[in-house]
Amino acid sequence: MTRKIHIFDTTLRDGEQSPGASMNTEEKLIVAQQLIRMGASIKVEGKMAVVEGVEQLKGAPVRADDLRAGAAMIIAGLIAKGTTEIEEISHIDRGYENIVEKLTGLGADIRRVDRPEPDGISRAV
Repeated sequence: MTRKIHIFDTTLRDGEQSPGASMNTEEKLIVAQQLIRMGASIKVEGKMAVVEGVEQLKGAPVRADDLRAGAAMIIAGLIAKGTTEIEEISHIDRGYENIVEKLTGLGADIRRVDRPEPDGISRAV
């Protein structure tokens, strides 16, 4: 028996999202694509995403395209096997003060490795 979780897009319903805090379908698909790079089984069917459980996510290079995506990539990276490298960490830094230190204090294996790139974007492992 295959176990699935169906996540329905409810953001179009009135009053369910705080102003300025909603994600449109395109933004959600971008986050899903990053999680797929880590081995998540996500199939998009219209406005519904079908997520099938996997035994283990794997570390991969991913991007923090916005604040919420950054938080999702951190959480996914913490549970993944292997190293997850998150690019565009400025979004994370903007919303989560001292996140690396706080998570390390809780026992997380996370560190910041700043590497300025020619395009001016900082990257961290």
